[in-house]
Amino acid sequence: MTFAKVSSEPGLVLDAVKGVIGEEREDLIFYPLSDIEEAVKKLEEIADDLVNSLDPLKNFRASYQGRNKSLYYAGMTTGIFYGLVVGLIIAFLIAWVM
Repeated sequence: MTFAKVSSEPGLVLDAVKGVIGEEREDLIFYPLSDIEEAVKKLEEIADDLVNSLDPLKNFRASYQGRNKSLYYAGMTTGIFYGLVVGLIIAFLIAWVM
């Protein structure tokens, strides 16, 4: 069961599962969620960075300024290089067979 303190003066708490406001009792334990919230924000930034890595036009979180299309250009260069190598191997095999 998760409870959130609504107001400390009248002693109101909110049951987050049921959505009911009730009276605060002494058998309830409250945890500060600020540390958890900071960890969740950090994980959201990391998840956004992973999603951005799927798009070659977006920038990484830890990259330098001005490198917006670096993944795009790296992918194009790699594709051209491997295409050239495979094409030369196929051309060599065709020339060798003839």
